[in-house]
Amino acid sequence: TESFIEFSAPILEDAPMAHRLSFDAAYRYAEYSHAGIARAWKLGGFYAPVKDLSFRGTFSRAVRAPNITEAFLPATSAFFDYNDPCDDAAIGDDPDRVANCAALGIPPGFDAQDNIGVPISASGNPNLTSESAESWTLGTVIQPRWIKNLSVTVDYYSIQIEDAIAFIDPQAILDNCVDASGAPDLAFCNLQARDPVTFNVTFIECTFVNASALNTKGWDIQVNYAFDVADV
Repeated sequence: TESFIEFSAPILEDAPMAHRLSFDAAYRYAEYSHAGIARAWKLGGFYAPVKDLSFRGTFSRAVRAPNITEAFLPATSAFFDYNDPCDDAAIGDDPDRVANCAALGIPPGFDAQDNIGVPISASGNPNLTSESAESWTLGTVIQPRWIKNLSVTVDYYSIQIEDAIAFIDPQAILDNCVDASGAPDLAFCNLQARDPVTFNVTFIECTFVNASALNTKGWDIQVNYAFDVADV
């Protein structure tokens, strides 16, 4: 179930140094049976001092609930050829591995039997929560009157997603378990099993998880020019 409200306020139009000025806002409340409550909102503005030039910006918080596949994919079994990060030949590839592998009880000089496939299970995760994103966008639109049908848009965006929903492959599970700073990362270590005597990996559970964060930023630049073929 969900509800939402949107609001747009035109402030000025065809005024001196304000061909157009407007603000808008929106709020959405949603409740998912499998992912709980999610709230999203945005604030934005548009300002055109003259007809040829305009500026726009938006600050928003968006949410995405886990979809059916991410939450409820039935378990499927397979075998995976892996490289054990605690093996003596690979333990030096990350500065945290020596201490973290020791914390897991794996002895120094460990020679992993990783030349054969290990059983894995891939499935959805019904315990996922919604991912959320905070986004900034700032841009300008140029539409010069002296060049008919030409428009140029330049937009900067910055997006930070928290609790990002991601599928973790088997090798990443093994590596992230012992490559964390300070101590083994139990969120990944708990997705694998090791033989208590030989310390070899015996099983890996692959699933969707709420990762810590995903960040991206950049520029979108677009140029449009339309003309009639008959004029060429």
